[in-house]
Amino acid sequence: MRSNPVRVKWFAGAILIALVAALGLVYWFPPTEYNFYPKCILHQVTGLHCPGCGGTRAMHHLVHGRLLEACRMNIMTTVFLPGLLLVLVWQKVVMDPKKPFFSLTASPRIQWCLGMGVIAFGIARNIPLPPFSWLAPH
Repeated sequence: MRSNPVRVKWFAGAILIALVAALGLVYWFPPTEYNFYPKCILHQVTGLHCPGCGGTRAMHHLVHGRLLEACRMNIMTTVFLPGLLLVLVWQKVVMDPKKPFFSLTASPRIQWCLGMGVIAFGIARNIPLPPFSWLAPH
């Protein structure tokens, strides 16, 4: 079944608008000053940091160009999200320009490695000893 090119373009445009709006929200409304951002349920209940804890604050620092502060909040978010965008663009432009952008996928091995990396990061940032404790949001 072929996808409608007009519908795909509208969908891509809607995603781009939502992304710009989310980045604008994080840019102009710091997560440390406004309480409408979602709270981490795992952290509220257990005191543990999930792999995403500090991600919104990291994005706030990142859109302001403060890379070191972003890494201190959540290095995985700071490195992974821009890296993911670059990989998707590279796959589309270099690997297979004719393939629809939204159908790009990673091999099961890469998916497994990414999943294990996220789990390992979530465990490591809760170990209360340096250098692991440096991974927790400050």
